[in-house]
Amino acid sequence: MLQFVLFVLCVPLAGGAADAYDAALDRRFAEPQGSTNPTPAAPDPHLAAIERALKAEQQARAEGPPAPAPEPISRMDWMSLTAVLLMVILALSRIIKSLNDRLKNEILLSEEAREQALREKLIAEEPNLVAFFNELRYGLGTSLDKGVTESSEEIWTGKSKQEAAARLREFFVVAPGQIVGLRAQFSKITRASDKAIRVELLREFFHQLSTLKEKAGLPELRPAWLMICGLQGLVQQLSMTATNINPSVLRTAAGAVDVLETLCAPGVDPNLATRTPVELLAVDDNAVCLSAVSLALKKAFRQPDLAAEGVGGLALAQQKQYDAIFLDVEMPGMDGFELCQKIHETYLNRTTPIIFVTSHSDFDSRAQSTLVGGQDLIAKPFLSFEITVKALTLTLRGRLENKAEETEESPAVVPVAEPA
Repeated sequence: MLQFVLFVLCVPLAGGAADAYDAALDRRFAEPQGSTNPTPAAPDPHLAAIERALKAEQQARAEGPPAPAPEPISRMDWMSLTAVLLMVILALSRIIKSLNDRLKNEILLSEEAREQALREKLIAEEPNLVAFFNELRYGLGTSLDKGVTESSEEIWTGKSKQEAAARLREFFVVAPGQIVGLRAQFSKITRASDKAIRVELLREFFHQLSTLKEKAGLPELRPAWLMICGLQGLVQQLSMTATNINPSVLRTAAGAVDVLETLCAPGVDPNLATRTPVELLAVDDNAVCLSAVSLALKKAFRQPDLAAEGVGGLALAQQKQYDAIFLDVEMPGMDGFELCQKIHETYLNRTTPIIFVTSHSDFDSRAQSTLVGGQDLIAKPFLSFEITVKALTLTLRGRLENKAEETEESPAVVPVAEPA
């Protein structure tokens, strides 16, 4: 382009301009040296134009060709750009969704892993603990006939009817003294502060329970035998780790001893724990804690009913009568205290014992739990046998009280004199 301009400028000057330029050069070099002519020659306009054109061409060559002007973006280009942006946004949204799904899966897997670890911990007990759970499961799962027969006595005890009757009389004689000994030993355990001493006291307590259990191996004493089995398992678990002893487990053991004393008296229904299956309910919004309670109960009892929140627990309590109910305290929506009150307002479970399973810090609210009708508190984390013994204790105590009420309410039978 620049060359064309220069060509246009130079063509008109090709004739006379060139001659004028040559003449001007001749005149300049023809002047004598040292001339004193004060008036300089007038500049030739054609020569100046040529010089400017040459300088412009030189400068243009140094700067390079000019950048082309940007072309306007057409509508089609805008549509293509929009499509590309949409594809990028869609790809990013898919990546974000994939990352969120992976994060959720990792959270679920971690919760399942914790729950599985808890299951393995509760299931993988020491062999002697498993034996106690098996004894309880067998004793709770086999109901005796209303009238104890000689064959059932021989199957249960391996003794004849006469020998069993003698053992039964002996038991009622020696049992009160042995219960006194258990209470004294338990008092020593609660006062002991040294771990080694406490373990030795627990072992002695276990030995005393074993002696009483051997004497209670009769069909008529099935409820007492079951209570002793539960206490033995709890004491055995405590003796393995004496640091597990806390106010919660001590109250559980003390309550079991109280019920055991009642069960060791004459007149207790042999089928007290087996005439109808033991029905239990657990409510907790924490899936791991709810699973732990369920697994502990299933080792000795049938599958408990479970609810993950208060509304579901209340709905179950309105449909079925339970022997004992385990509630968490802190739950969203309806907490354990409110749920306890509402359960006791139902017809079927107005007197059902309720146990709060909570943390150690919540024991300051014991007064509130009593006001709303709670029976007791169990501390988290808990021992599997503590849950078992608590459920067995409250079940047997509740059925004893119901039996006593039924006896008081039943009308006395007046014998009719036979006609002469």
